Amino acid sequence: MTVTVVGTGNEFRRDDGVGPVVAQAIQLRNPAGMDVVIENGEASTLLDTWAGSELVIIVDAVVRNPSAGTAHPGKVRRITDRSVENFGKLTSTHGLGIMEALALAAALGRQPPHLVIYTIEAQDTGYGVGLSPTVAASVPLVVSAILAEDPDRDRQSPG
Repeated sequence: MTVTVVGTGNEFRRDDGVGPVVAQAIQLRNPAGMDVVIENGEASTLLDTWAGSELVIIVDAVVRNPSAGTAHPGKVRRITDRSVENFGKLTSTHGLGIMEALALAAALGRQPPHLVIYTIEAQDTGYGVGLSPTVAASVPLVVSAILAEDPDRDRQSPG
């Protein structure tokens, strides 16, 4: 099975760089059967990145509205292709990105057979490098979860 891990984000916008940080940590472990790619989250490039993969795992920073009292920096969520509509309730740190890529892929018939998105709630997306301590603490958890992904876990059994 071809598995592609895509870390999306901007390393020069603090916590927005968590996707690339996770991807780099996975790349260092050199897991067999996993291709690891770092992207900026641009919709059109994501389609090319996951072409030919049976399972695509995307890691991205998201933001919540802190004034609404719903922000939990460092919180990790695992979203599958079955629950991807929930991703729309979170805001990617990119203006256009994963949701637009998924909509474009569906329109073009280029969606990955299986998709898992790990979101990590950002605390600071201002200019600068390095993750906030809260977000940095979530990186090992996400790396371990991705390395333990079972490609068959979220598939429906034939009926």
